[in-house]
Amino acid sequence: MDRDKTLLHNLLKGFNKQEGLDDLLRMTEHWDGYRRENAVIRLGMLGNPLAIPSIIVRANDWVPQVRSASKKAITLLQQPENVSAFIISLPDLYRLQNCGRDNHDELISSIEDYISTVDGGASLLKELNNESLVVARCAFLILLKKKLLPISDLVEKGISHQDVIVRAKSSNYIRLLNPEQKKVALRAAIRDKFMPIRREAFQIYLEDQPSEEFVKRFLYDRHSSIREISIRFLLSIGFDVANEYIGNLSSCKVHTLRCSVWGLCYLGHKDAVGEIMSLTKSSYPSVRKQAMVSMVSLKGEVYYDQIASYLADSSPSVCKEATRVITKHGIKLGSDDLIEILSISEYCHTGSACLALLRRINKWEALMFLMRILGSPENKYGISREKLEDSLSIWNREFNKTHSQPTARQLEILKDLYFETRIQLEENRYRSILFTLNAIGLKVVRT
Repeated sequence: MDRDKTLLHNLLKGFNKQEGLDDLLRMTEHWDGYRRENAVIRLGMLGNPLAIPSIIVRANDWVPQVRSASKKAITLLQQPENVSAFIISLPDLYRLQNCGRDNHDELISSIEDYISTVDGGASLLKELNNESLVVARCAFLILLKKKLLPISDLVEKGISHQDVIVRAKSSNYIRLLNPEQKKVALRAAIRDKFMPIRREAFQIYLEDQPSEEFVKRFLYDRHSSIREISIRFLLSIGFDVANEYIGNLSSCKVHTLRCSVWGLCYLGHKDAVGEIMSLTKSSYPSVRKQAMVSMVSLKGEVYYDQIASYLADSSPSVCKEATRVITKHGIKLGSDDLIEILSISEYCHTGSACLALLRRINKWEALMFLMRILGSPENKYGISREKLEDSLSIWNREFNKTHSQPTARQLEILKDLYFETRIQLEENRYRSILFTLNAIGLKVVRT
């Protein structure tokens, strides 16, 4: 709202500011409802458009009399010379739709009618170029709602607008244009950065049965949704999509390579497993990540044993994706597995990933892992003292959510680990963990 007030001041800097206006604007925020009501009434009579944002806010005041005064003041301010000020205040007006102290539909509708009838939409058209994209969006939506311009003109202006919502709304009307107008609009929409707009344009193109070469370009679109549409269309006309993707597995372009791996996975083309497997060692992180995900999809549980090794990847994004895959597929890991991964990795993100996975594994395995890290030399595994303490606190807070008891093997290991970490555990912050160890049968623990 402050930015809209600034725009309003810039618009009306030639307007003669009445004496006492600032005092009245401040009074609209006073704690006393009588003073707020009086200020709103006087601002309406004063007729200064600079007061519009403040008066609109009072339309949702907690005092009914102030809300009523606000609506009357807004009616008084609906003069032809104030139309631009009201347009700039539209974002504040539409916020009332989410306010529940009153039904504001009638007020919003009356202002929309006033704005659209004063000059036939000329001011709205001018505000499409407003430096505030939210104001421009509101102006466009009224032009569209009130049908103040032909659809072809609105689409022409909206499809290349800076605001993504304006472009998205415009794309919904491309089908209503004549062939020449549609051609121009589609040329802009098909290159849009926002996927839904690009997808809508692509689907319109497909209705006219475009050439095979044109559709093949979208097998490598940056969004999977459009690639899927392209694949389905090409398959419907008998094109060998799998062969197209296989032919590009040796591409020197990273994006093309990644899309080819994705496409073969989407098609479930298991004959390409060998080539995809070799790409898990690619020098490009995005290709390694896509190859890993594809191998899991194509080989299933057979490949689960190899996923943990990706936690030690040099790329944080590959490591993060491996964590997601492990969680999604419920791949079981123990403390030995995580320690082994940490020992072969030299990257700090591996330690963070292992700590994140602790909440997904057996709680006693998680405690064994934390105690091993606690008993190791500082920074041997790249996990800071702060992160370790946070993880121990989380374990201590949440371990009772499951009632599983440690196995005999886990008890033996925990007993050994206790002797290695006795000094650290006997600090006050870990007393409750000591109590837990004692409760499960480790009588050597003193609480």
